[in-house]
Amino acid sequence: MVAALAAVLATGVASGTARANMDTAMGAYSRGDYTTAVNELKNLAVQGDSRAQYWLGYMYGYGNGVQQDQVEANRWYKNAAEHGYALAQVVYGYNADAGIGMTVDLAEAVRWYRAAAEQGHPIGQANLAQMYLNGRGVAADPVAAARWFRMAADHGNANAQINLGYLYETGNGVPRDLNQAFYWYQQSALQGDPLGLSNLGVMYQNGNGVPADIPESIRLYRASAYQGNMYGQFNLAFMFETGNGVAKDISEATRWYQAAADQGHTDAKAALDRLTSQANVAPVKRPKPLPGAASSPP
Repeated sequence: MVAALAAVLATGVASGTARANMDTAMGAYSRGDYTTAVNELKNLAVQGDSRAQYWLGYMYGYGNGVQQDQVEANRWYKNAAEHGYALAQVVYGYNADAGIGMTVDLAEAVRWYRAAAEQGHPIGQANLAQMYLNGRGVAADPVAAARWFRMAADHGNANAQINLGYLYETGNGVPRDLNQAFYWYQQSALQGDPLGLSNLGVMYQNGNGVPADIPESIRLYRASAYQGNMYGQFNLAFMFETGNGVAKDISEATRWYQAAADQGHTDAKAALDRLTSQANVAPVKRPKPLPGAASSPP
């Protein structure tokens, strides 16, 4: 009994010390003292502290206090992932997915996204859903994709909310339901997500899942466009080109088409070519961002 109690007390002291050292490491990090942060993190990481292992991987990944080394970053991310640290599982899965510091390994990406997802991590859930949706590292399964997107969306993940809305809008993996599509786009838009704002604007423009409201669609397109979203920019440009809800303004349409085209929007490039071939088009001026500040597939 005494020996057991001593073991419990020792564990408690070690845990308290680890927390103190982690606080020291993160305090140093927040001050920009990366050398101290790395030293503290290394001491904890070699003792198996999963949070420290994740952060040490992060330091190597970004070259903070150490020479940047993605391979070494992945070594620590994987250690933390194997100890059950969900954020490390997401990051290591993403690196396997994207081939950062390692050869692309989609099966490995799915493995770690799933591990994080099953712990309830919303990014892990959203990323796993995307793998199912696109058939990457796993057989394509839109029903499974919708299920995982729903879990992440319920946790407030804006990207998952947009994806789930798009599945409802198109009837992919779930019965087509424009009211549900509107709801999930709205949830994302309420968080200020620029693609969510644009897609919600399309719903208002077309009267899908909500009575048509062109002024509201334009407001949403503007909010999206000024955040730099190319779909919001394209949609806003189209409204100016056609004079739908705003005074027709080819110069303004050209500005927003240009902004979208600069980001690779192919329809915007085609529209820009069409407009710039017409006579009396004012020289293109790039839109300036405001201070502070067709539904598109995610």
